[in-house]
Amino acid sequence: HNVIEYLCTSCGYTHDAVFLVGFSHGAMVAVHAGMASHERLGGVVGISSSILDESLPHLAPDAESALAIGAHGKSGYLTPLLVTHGKNDQRLPLARAQLLFRSVFRIMLELAREANGRVKVEAKLAEFAKDHEMVRGPEEARALMEFFASHLVRTPQKLQHMSDVYRVT
Repeated sequence: HNVIEYLCTSCGYTHDAVFLVGFSHGAMVAVHAGMASHERLGGVVGISSSILDESLPHLAPDAESALAIGAHGKSGYLTPLLVTHGKNDQRLPLARAQLLFRSVFRIMLELAREANGRVKVEAKLAEFAKDHEMVRGPEEARALMEFFASHLVRTPQKLQHMSDVYRVT
């Protein structure tokens, strides 16, 4: 959370311009940090991920924070979530990823219900013919590009002129 706050307070990003992306254990961290944030982020992407059962109760802000996110966030959405996973993953079986997704989705829906419909949920689990590996194949790449294209915001002007910030394309 310190990195997110640094990006927002020192670099001029807004919370909805911050994306967390991780693979395997890094995806566990990204999903946990993104879903537990008290601010709506641009999005969270978990690639070949699972999550520890004991962290499920901490995966979402409380209802009061959800209402604040709904009041100030882009279109009243909670942080958007995309989870991609391989149908042939033996390290973190697909059933485990499906459990993660259903659990997080249920928490998000509960927050939306507590916020009396003022908060919306956007979450997707996409399954692909791959093992436990990073993005593989055009279908998965397309899913990621579509997710980012629908949620990216423009780069703050302040960052464009900082000598220690590099644009990766």
